[in-house]
Amino acid sequence: MKNAYLVLTQTTLILFFIPYLYLFLAYLRLRRERSVATALAGLVGFAAVLFSIVLGFVAPADETHPWLYEAKVVGGVVGFMLLGVLLAGRRVTHDTAPPASPA
Repeated sequence: MKNAYLVLTQTTLILFFIPYLYLFLAYLRLRRERSVATALAGLVGFAAVLFSIVLGFVAPADETHPWLYEAKVVGGVVGFMLLGVLLAGRRVTHDTAPPASPA
């Protein structure tokens, strides 16, 4: 039971941190002031989030099969991301206005 809780918790945390990678990359691309300090702030933020994601894949010390734990976490992350892609790919075509015709 503890193992399932840890796998779901780590999967959730990794999925939670992925948008922050995009946030820091967007900051590096769209920042107004292009100085070394702003670039360093963006890179440090990106590195911290990436490090947090990597730590999410590390199995606990008392885990008897660490490769199985990591496979479950990776499978959970990939599975939930695919579910999100599938749900986002379903376009809502009903209850929307038809495209406007050029006048």
